Amino acid sequence: MKKIVTLSFDDGEIYDMQLTQLLRKYRLAATFYLCSGFDGEYGICKNGRPYQKMRLCDIEATYRGFEIGSHSFLHRGVEGRNADALRENIEKDIDLFSQYSERPVCCFAYPGGTVTQSAINTLSAFQPIRFARTVPTKQRSFLPPENPYYCIPTAHIFDPDMDMIISSFKSIDSNQVQVLHIFGHSYEIAYHCNDGWERMNQLFRRLAAIDAQFLCNADAYDIVFNSAKNK
Repeated sequence: MKKIVTLSFDDGEIYDMQLTQLLRKYRLAATFYLCSGFDGEYGICKNGRPYQKMRLCDIEATYRGFEIGSHSFLHRGVEGRNADALRENIEKDIDLFSQYSERPVCCFAYPGGTVTQSAINTLSAFQPIRFARTVPTKQRSFLPPENPYYCIPTAHIFDPDMDMIISSFKSIDSNQVQVLHIFGHSYEIAYHCNDGWERMNQLFRRLAAIDAQFLCNADAYDIVFNSAKNK
């Protein structure tokens, strides 16, 4: 199988509970990037949106069967952060989330999507983390990333051209591994024009019908980079 579908969701808000149930309905794999420094915190974002983080006591049940990745202890970006501080923030995530997950924590998502060469260098020398993900660009590529610490998703969950993206992915006929990586946040679904959950139901139904492997981020990129090594 040369086609892989993988999904990822960031920030660990309470809407992940509903999201994981929907993913299970369609037997879709996903990686959830969480911040271990939050334990049920709630408040109002700068844009006026209410938020509530997952409680740590709910993590094991909510994410059972899914991969958990690090999103930095308190969602602090990598820009201007030295190597020791970056590693420390990720190590806190690894130490905590390893208690709740059968899988090792080996993926990192850059908070805010900002990537620096310094952060890439730090992560590439930091043994626990094998892959790092940013946010989508306008390229919407299915080609495997060249650098495991700079993995770019294909598209956002509410990309206006999602129908075209899925159709293009299904029509690819190539011997090279192709990856459809869709990214988002569960709060975006909950607050999307009163129809976010129905739109996710429709999206997941379409994805589940694709002739592809459905893998979490680590398993997907393991195949991608092992395939590149074997060429």
